[in-house]
Amino acid sequence: ETGFRPMGELVHSFKKEDDTYEVYMCQESTPRFREYHERLQSWIMFYIDAASFIDIDDDSWRFFLLFQKHGKEGTEHNYSVAGYITVYEYYAYGRDKNMKRPRISQMLILPPYQRRGL
Repeated sequence: ETGFRPMGELVHSFKKEDDTYEVYMCQESTPRFREYHERLQSWIMFYIDAASFIDIDDDSWRFFLLFQKHGKEGTEHNYSVAGYITVYEYYAYGRDKNMKRPRISQMLILPPYQRRGL
């Protein structure tokens, strides 16, 4: 899609061979994310055994999107989604600080990006 920009907060960027990848963190309240998540979430049914849709209205969910960045520096960039990770922040009893503990719920690297060490 021309003009598409990843939504959320850029949390990590890295290079693998000649390709550049960026990881963005989103929450339910991130602008434009809810509609994008509805389209992306259907892919987990094809690639993850026993996968299920999640309740995006629960604010304990965190979503990490992996994008491949195309284009040369100084020009307009295009992005391709490469992966999708959902993390749920569970309440952790007995902890003095940060009473929530994040746990990975579902992780999907789309087939064209698998076996690349991403």
